[in-house]
Amino acid sequence: VTIGTASYRDFTLGQQIDTMRRSLIGNLNAIKTDANSGVKAPASCVGSLTGYRVSFDVNATSVGSTTRARGFSVYTLCPTTPNLVKRISFSNANESVIINRTVANANFTFKPVQSGTNIQTGNPIIITVSNSSTPRVGTITINESGEIQ
Repeated sequence: VTIGTASYRDFTLGQQIDTMRRSLIGNLNAIKTDANSGVKAPASCVGSLTGYRVSFDVNATSVGSTTRARGFSVYTLCPTTPNLVKRISFSNANESVIINRTVANANFTFKPVQSGTNIQTGNPIIITVSNSSTPRVGTITINESGEIQ
């Protein structure tokens, strides 16, 4: 009975990680679509749209060359002034989202009209989703062209 319970618990935690990963990918794809379409929001976005910035809301310190995120904010850049569009929080205390960037670099911009991102070629952003109760992780990679995997 204990083995069955542990297996079910691991399966459930794995499903939670997969769900969080899919949710993050869905949110990032929606942001990329708005940028590619040239959607300007909110109404305070005046002038040419130069992109959608994704800024991870992070703890005050990095761990080596990585950063633990509590969520992220999305801003339109019109032309360079950030205009808050929305905030997305990661609410489960056991879940962790780690970005392969320091606090100072824990953001990137989707450029409009299929112009990719400001991510450096060969240095993709890698987001790792995990849960402290299981060794299983999910990863998301965003490259310079804006491809999200």
